[in-house]
Amino acid sequence: MAEAQPAQVQPQRYAFVNPPGGTFCTYSNHIQLLPTVFDISVFFGEVTSVSSEVVEVTQRAKVSLSWLEAKVLATWLLNNIKAFEANNGPIVPPKISAILDPTAAAFGESLEGKPAAKAGMPADADKSPKDQ
Repeated sequence: MAEAQPAQVQPQRYAFVNPPGGTFCTYSNHIQLLPTVFDISVFFGEVTSVSSEVVEVTQRAKVSLSWLEAKVLATWLLNNIKAFEANNGPIVPPKISAILDPTAAAFGESLEGKPAAKAGMPADADKSPKDQ
């Protein structure tokens, strides 16, 4: 008796449609993440002013993704970065001052390897409101 063959799924064709006025485009050199149990929002901003006291970031766009879509995006980004580096050499972050290092709060240490806040959280995020 022959084994049943699984049904083959036919790939769907995508039709990409631009909205009236074209697709929204912007520039970003600052990213913030806001995770919830349901999804994650990515805020794209641009550093528009820097002083010794304040780094001003103008928020340009917010994109919210389901966790599944965020994982797919992370995989695609990582694969593209690996391919870019294979062809062009490693991407090396520049030496920058701590005031401009957005990764300090996001990854637990700065680009320069200095300890920072917990991943993705402000330095006082683990304190209860009464402790602040």
